[in-house]
Amino acid sequence: MSQVTEYQSDLHYCARSLAELEQDRPSSELDRWLYLNSRRNLLGQLADVAAGLVDAHEEAGDLSAARATTEIAEHYLYLHSVAEHRVEEYRPVIVRAIDSALGNR
Repeated sequence: MSQVTEYQSDLHYCARSLAELEQDRPSSELDRWLYLNSRRNLLGQLADVAAGLVDAHEEAGDLSAARATTEIAEHYLYLHSVAEHRVEEYRPVIVRAIDSALGNR
């Protein structure tokens, strides 16, 4: 299996995992926290795999595919940064929920 094929397979796997995750919207605060973290992690994986695919296309001499894949990698990197921001915004909510569940507030 070539490097390009391997990275494409990994990219499709991560994209399917993200699609499956996004089908279920969490109802509890803890589930929402886990969802946000999982989504952030998958978007980070997608950005990393897409960047690896860029390198594989360059090594294979397919510069047009490398340029197109660079745009995909940049998009996933942007989505990852947005997801990271959402996780940080949600942190106080989950801390309050945990404190409440433990009887600290």
